[in-house]
Amino acid sequence: MLYVEVVLVDYDNTLSDSDGAFARAFEGFLGWSGKKFWRIYLDELHRGVVHRFFPEKHDSVSFHARLVSNYFGVAYSPQLEESLYARFVEGERSCWQRPVFYEDVQEFFARIRAAGVRVGLATNSYSKEKARAVSKALGEEVFDYVFDENCLGARKTERVFYERALERVNASPEQVVMVGDSLIHDVLPAVEAGLWAIWVRRSFQKETIKHPRVRVVSGLRAAAEVIEALAGKS
Repeated sequence: MLYVEVVLVDYDNTLSDSDGAFARAFEGFLGWSGKKFWRIYLDELHRGVVHRFFPEKHDSVSFHARLVSNYFGVAYSPQLEESLYARFVEGERSCWQRPVFYEDVQEFFARIRAAGVRVGLATNSYSKEKARAVSKALGEEVFDYVFDENCLGARKTERVFYERALERVNASPEQVVMVGDSLIHDVLPAVEAGLWAIWVRRSFQKETIKHPRVRVVSGLRAAAEVIEALAGKS
């Protein structure tokens, strides 16, 4: 049996409450509560429409603004697009400038480092800023590797992201586990590349999965227990 030697961990909504940051940034936008607007924008428009039918529009602010216009019944204008973009940037930056980490983050890193595994941050963008935010909060460096779309040339939703990460960490797929909150972004592409995956399934998520290389947990404390077992330390 090959034991896990490397743990890749997502940042947004796995370590940090990024949804909360975006909800605060969009408070009052189009007269909606920030929490409600962000949930509609993220789940119904960005993931439900763009990811499924228009992946080439993933980074198009104009396309997203027109989806918002149609969904909320407001006229599209350059001002709407600029306001949407400004709010999004505000939320994105606050994810690492003013992060709110989950209460079990410190215990999670202490336990997996004690298990003797190497640890990498796997995120789509701003990986260095996010890694610094974690290290600052914990008072120590915790990442051996920092990966994002820029350094690997692929998005975290793609199998190739994980295949290239495997080359960087010099490990076989069976020796690496991906920890993340998103079934689509983190779990499925990692499993497709042959990795283990731990899905930190937050309470609002309704999807389910049964797979021999996927473990479903409700928080990072339970994720640490799974990693200890996969690393042969329990």
